[in-house]
Order: sequence, then structure tokens, then C-alpha cells
Amino acid sequence: MKKTIAVFALAGVASLANADLMITEIYAGVSGADGTADWIEVVNTGNTSIDLGDFAYEDEGAPSASQSAIASLILGAGEVAIIMADADASAIAEFQSVWNYSGLITHTNGDGGGLSQGGDVANIINIMTQDIAATATIPNTGGAFASVDFTGDNPFLSMIGVNGAYASNTFGDDGRFLIASPGSIPAPGAMALVALGGLVGARRRR
Repeated sequence: MKKTIAVFALAGVASLANADLMITEIYAGVSGADGTADWIEVVNTGNTSIDLGDFAYEDEGAPSASQSAIASLILGAGEVAIIMADADASAIAEFQSVWNYSGLITHTNGDGGGLSQGGDVANIINIMTQDIAATATIPNTGGAFASVDFTGDNPFLSMIGVNGAYASNTFGDDGRFLIASPGSIPAPGAMALVALGGLVGARRRR
């Protein structure tokens, strides 16, 4: 998972110093057939487009050499994207099939960054400054077939009908399915309340 990428200027895209990202949902997988690779949902809470290629992902407590670069994707103000951990084109296609998903999606360019169901930390790192641009602590999910939603006061397992969560298509021999809300976040007013509550991890060091 030790990858580096060059940082370059792109017209119309926010500088790394003022990019605002929030982690709003994470799927940390399950034992056995788990439908998709691990993934992280992020939203651009700022008013200027940013390039996710200016950031890296890691599942450790602080920036380290193990961070994995995120493939370039322009994320407009208020837009939501899925970042798939250690995934390739086939894993992205699998995700799109399981969730009937047609929204913005990218992936990390590395390996070894799988997220643990027993509790973990997901960080989005500004690769120029090595600041943590967004962070989320994943609780022990108990092996639930659901993502963790970070848009409330405390993280909670996604439930059908809450914040747009729905059941995925079935997969595996036993017809199992997942519950999540990829690409869906609360209304702008609710997101503003989340930000005021201090859940935006932009430019925060751990």
C-alpha cells in the first residue's frame, strides 16, 4: 500500500490547503462473501471543486508511509463520491452491480488497507501537507451486513429508510444482501448541522 503520486495544479480546483472533505459512510466488509470491496463515502463540504487525486487513504491512526494514493476524480462542491479501498476496475464494476450505482466512484492505488469489522480508523490524507483532511473511527460492527453511517451525533449501522439507506441486490449462494446508502447524504440543512457539531475532520491532525 506504499504508493506516491505527483501533485499538480489544476485550474478551477481548490488548493489542498482549503479543501473540505467529510467521511459520511464506510463499509468495512464481512466474513465470507461480502458483496464488494471495502469502501468510504466522502462529501465535498466546501464551495470549490477538489481533485481526490490530491489525497491518500490509510487505515492507521496517523499519516504514515503505508498510505495509498486515491485515483484522480474531480468532486464538485456538495458532491458525494465513493472511494473503494484497494480496488481495481473489476471491483468497481462489482460495486456498481450490487448497488445499481451510477454515481461518482474512484479507488485507491494500493494494497493492505482493508478495514476491520472489529473497529478501525479511516483517514483521508492531504498528500502535500500530510494533514488529515477527514477521519472516521469505525466501531465494532459485530459482523453486520451494513455500512456505518457517520452523519449523526454518533456512528450507527445503516438501516433501511434512514438517510436513504436501502437493501443491495443479493449475492452469494445464500442470497445475502447489504444495507447502505451509497451516494446519498442528508439534506444540505442537516449537513450544516453536522458540520457545526464538529464532525468535519478537515485539516485535523491526530
